[in-house]
Amino acid sequence: MRVKPYVLVFKSNLSKEMSYRFNFLFSFFLHITRLLICLAVWSVIFSNHEMIKNYTWNEMASYYGISMIVVIIYYPGHMFDLQPLIRKGTLSALLIKPINMEANIFAKFCASKLPTLIVFSGITFLTLYLIGISLTLSVTPITIAFCCLSFFLSFYFGLCVSVLAFWLVEMWPLRRVFQGCMALFGGVIAPLDLLPNYISTSAFYSPFPYLGYFNVKAIQGKLTEFELLFYCAITCIWILVFVLGFRLLWNLGLKRYEAVNL
Repeated sequence: MRVKPYVLVFKSNLSKEMSYRFNFLFSFFLHITRLLICLAVWSVIFSNHEMIKNYTWNEMASYYGISMIVVIIYYPGHMFDLQPLIRKGTLSALLIKPINMEANIFAKFCASKLPTLIVFSGITFLTLYLIGISLTLSVTPITIAFCCLSFFLSFYFGLCVSVLAFWLVEMWPLRRVFQGCMALFGGVIAPLDLLPNYISTSAFYSPFPYLGYFNVKAIQGKLTEFELLFYCAITCIWILVFVLGFRLLWNLGLKRYEAVNL
């Protein structure tokens, strides 16, 4: 498979992402505002407690700061990209081209995440520094490997969901379902170890904590090497599930695809 076409796709979509600079920066401003509101609430809670279930104020604040970055990077926004193509019948224009569909979408996916990784991470860390929050990051090879596996999990999760557009007229309700699951099972509302056992146990058997909670704990250096290897193995299993699910649904969907503008 030639790499050059997908490099060009990556560059063109990166340029597109950076074209509307005001929207780009304003979206990050909204995320930072949400982070500050969240930290304000927790600062009130910690005003009467030095520790809450082994969390200090600094650890809790850094958890939410890192979580904000991780959740945005792993958000599978591409799970809605196929719907307009299928509904308008314009998917045919891609099908007849000599390109690999997965690689094409992956190039676009990477392009959409690079500005977040560089710009938003810098803004978030600067914000935490200005309010007096110190960060200790664990950047070990196994942590990097786990985060990379989670990135592929996010990609194939979104890809698997996206092909449901062959059967669903509207995909927008799935956005709310995903956001709700990430909020509860991904550790966005609160770290999973602060939630009731039945929620944290249920979350363990879903893909969502591997797109949020466990990544944050790994970056904070709160996971042992054995735990990281174990979570890497589970992430690989979920990737395999979604890869097989996507390819099965893709082949079934193409059989019913009529290229008709709906």
